[in-house]
Amino acid sequence: WAACLLGEIGAAGQTAAGTEPAYRRALDLAAALAMRPLRARAHLGLGRWLLRLGRRGEAEEHLGQALVLFCGAQMGPWVRAVCEALAPLGGTLVVARDRAEIQTCLGEVAAAVGGLRVILDRRRGERRRLRLPPERERRSGERRQAEVARRLARDGLAVVA
Repeated sequence: WAACLLGEIGAAGQTAAGTEPAYRRALDLAAALAMRPLRARAHLGLGRWLLRLGRRGEAEEHLGQALVLFCGAQMGPWVRAVCEALAPLGGTLVVARDRAEIQTCLGEVAAAVGGLRVILDRRRGERRRLRLPPERERRSGERRQAEVARRLARDGLAVVA
């Protein structure tokens, strides 16, 4: 907890040289000690910090992981804190099909905070199953970004702008 607290102190102060390393140290220790609430708090703090630095992609990943951990522990006030951190970014929270409990956890909170939409991923696999080879490819590319698919598979949740 001390490393996470050092990160929070650094984020609140004027000199923030050790903020990111403190949060990352807290994440490593929390993972080693299987302290899920601490991992979630460290992900939340690091995500907020990265947002302040303008590193949106990394911030979304950490905030998404915090959201999954807080929902898993049924820590409603902390779920709301993460949603409030994500709300200014706008966008959609896509929940993996096999993690519907996350959608249930997020539904009321995201609606109350505003600025976020929560949807359940409907894809079961590749959409198109071709029997005959097509004359030419009609799609211009994969609609879902590879990073979003990776986050859905790993965390059960992805933040989409």
